[in-house]
Amino acid sequence: MLAGGQWVTAQQMAMARIIFEAVGTTIEVKEEFMDAVTALSGSGPGYIFRIMESMVEAGKSAGLEADTALCLVLETFLGAASLAKESGRPLAELREMVTSPGGTTAAGLAVLDGMDFDMLIRKTVEAAFERSIELGKNY
Repeated sequence: MLAGGQWVTAQQMAMARIIFEAVGTTIEVKEEFMDAVTALSGSGPGYIFRIMESMVEAGKSAGLEADTALCLVLETFLGAASLAKESGRPLAELREMVTSPGGTTAAGLAVLDGMDFDMLIRKTVEAAFERSIELGKNY
């Protein structure tokens, strides 16, 4: 993630992009969006790890050994992320593709929808966004 700001020249941004692209995907955003980037992407791994922890615990509660549950969760996240990145399809379309009407995925998603999962995630990102703004006021 790159945000140049008012004191960065085009040449400096080009050099930074070359360096960043050597290690991964680079996205340039306006500096004003950095709190949103921090809330979504900077804090995002923590959210994902927390979801993964819960899934591992659920797998253990269903009778799986801890190492088996962890392996399944890791591979599930890797596979889903790879498919999302490589297919170029909208996430909603991918979700629909793996959800058979009346099947197990539909049953699980109904629970998430009933608990307003979207609102929970929005509030999570919003809390991190607001905290990023607060922290930025100190600098």
